[in-house]
Amino acid sequence: MIANWASYAGELFEGLKITLLVTLVASMLTVIWASFVAWLRLGRNRILRGIAIAYIELFRSTPIIIQIFAIFTVLPSIGLRIPPFESAIAALVLNAGGYLTENVRSAFRSIPEGLTEVADALGMSPYTKLRRVILPQSLKVMIPVCANTLLFILLTTPFVFLVGLQEMMMKANTIQARTGDYTVFFLVSIIYVVLSLLVHLGANVLERRTISHF
Repeated sequence: MIANWASYAGELFEGLKITLLVTLVASMLTVIWASFVAWLRLGRNRILRGIAIAYIELFRSTPIIIQIFAIFTVLPSIGLRIPPFESAIAALVLNAGGYLTENVRSAFRSIPEGLTEVADALGMSPYTKLRRVILPQSLKVMIPVCANTLLFILLTTPFVFLVGLQEMMMKANTIQARTGDYTVFFLVSIIYVVLSLLVHLGANVLERRTISHF
């Protein structure tokens, strides 16, 4: 079995690179997107707040498979064609963002009102207040939440095979179909466990450093 895994290593590594690339890009964009939507959700503009709420409810209430199909197959029918990689990223960001937004909103609301009042008194624009006051102060709360989001996206990446990306699970399926060796899925499971543990470890280290800094 170990010998077989050695022969699969190169092929699985190619899939792993796609998995990691999709995970990292989607995770970074999800944090940015969720922070923006949470900002709209807390804003005073009723129309923008309503749009933010509608987005959250829509993407939290539908399966990611449907969202991927909608982006990759439905949008082209109305003339909007998105390449496979970008389609996968968009689906993962919109899906994970629907969940992360509410957590980010809670983190924003945990900031003492005195700080935001000082920012308003100094004449900061909403964007400047978000960048210089709200985000830095909410960082301590958001680190574990963002780590969980990264894990969520990592474990959701197998769905991107629907748009034709040859990520790690797709490579494992191809290997199993070619060789009949189901143990390749056990190897992939080990890789996912190791990656998850590394994310937890990194989040814990970053959280401790952030707490000590503040």
